Amino acid sequence: LLDIEPIYFITDLSIPDNAEKTFDFLNSNNITIHTLINAANAGFHGDFITSNLINQRQIIDVNINATVSLTRLALDT
Repeated sequence: LLDIEPIYFITDLSIPDNAEKTFDFLNSNNITIHTLINAANAGFHGDFITSNLINQRQIIDVNINATVSLTRLALDT
């Protein structure tokens, strides 16, 4: 078995700068990424036409923008 200790960093990835803050945390704690697992997701149940536009944008921020940002930042490490 590998001696691996997971590190948890809880943040709201619907907030645009929080992907960068995640990597600031890693860098300030001298943590090297070997595997990045992003289990964040967002969604809703109901008709798109009656849904809230702000909620739709948060879903996009979490599911797409944060994933792209985290992946790109991980490649820089």
